[in-house]
Amino acid sequence: MVSTMSNRKIKIAFVGATSQISMGLIESFAQFENYELYLYARSMAKLDLFISSIKTKCNITTDDFEKFDTREYNLIINCIGVVNFKKQEVISGEIFFLTEQFDNMILQYMLRYPDTQYVNFSSGAVYGSEFSDGADKNTGSLIYVNRISDMDFYRIAKINSEAKHRSMKDLKIIDLRVFAYFSKYISMSTGLFITEVINSVLEHKTFITNSSNMVRDYIGPDDLFLLVKCCLTNPNNNTAFDVYSKGSVTKFEVLDYFEKKYGFKYEIQEDFFISTTTGYKSNYYSKNRSANQIGYEPQYSSLDVIIKGSEQIMKIKKAEVKNNG
Repeated sequence: MVSTMSNRKIKIAFVGATSQISMGLIESFAQFENYELYLYARSMAKLDLFISSIKTKCNITTDDFEKFDTREYNLIINCIGVVNFKKQEVISGEIFFLTEQFDNMILQYMLRYPDTQYVNFSSGAVYGSEFSDGADKNTGSLIYVNRISDMDFYRIAKINSEAKHRSMKDLKIIDLRVFAYFSKYISMSTGLFITEVINSVLEHKTFITNSSNMVRDYIGPDDLFLLVKCCLTNPNNNTAFDVYSKGSVTKFEVLDYFEKKYGFKYEIQEDFFISTTTGYKSNYYSKNRSANQIGYEPQYSSLDVIIKGSEQIMKIKKAEVKNNG
């Protein structure tokens, strides 16, 4: 196995390379010559289109999953199963098979190459839906085993994955629990709060919401890249870290920003019901800062992330209109 401490290039495999999180990380890593990226995805056409759209300074190899175990890597990044479920979409049992299939593929590889590092993207959903306050190191996750519902499937799949990783104590595995992520690569059809706001701006529609506030902690590509690099330089870990930005943001802070910036309009309807596939969470963020133990210090707040990402999306959409005009 190639050592990350040598002068040789660091070889990184991305499993699920067309996810929003993967694309942001790939674009960041691709700006440096000292990496070699191996990208694996189920949709090669989508992957090739993405790679052709970014500037790269390092070697990039794209392939299907059959070639995954034929190469040696320093780091494997797993973004399979990191999805933004559409509003009111039912989560099926497929999430268990999907999570386990690719996680087991990577773990089998690591049993052959135990010096490899593994960064797996988990979710803040492991804490459940009881978010009257932000999660911390003592927050538990309550599952009513006799009343498991569709909203529990995603959470249980992630908990199962993390538990399996902690049981394999001799392997270098870090689970990163993402609470909210936003970038120019987000699918605008997810039905998420932030995409619905931006769609309302683009379509000049009034955004409808209720008077209940909520808190979210959005991390963007820059700080997530920083965190993954911290994982890479701290190889001897088998643990999980909550992912956080420099500061969280409330729903009405986001709405006020778009109102001032774009003339966006929103309307409060007290009876407006907000549905989610994993349960509504009023304070979906973490107060656990244990990632600072490996040198992680985020540079951007949630609002910074929203401002940058939304401006990039607006620019992209404007270019699309011009090209189609």
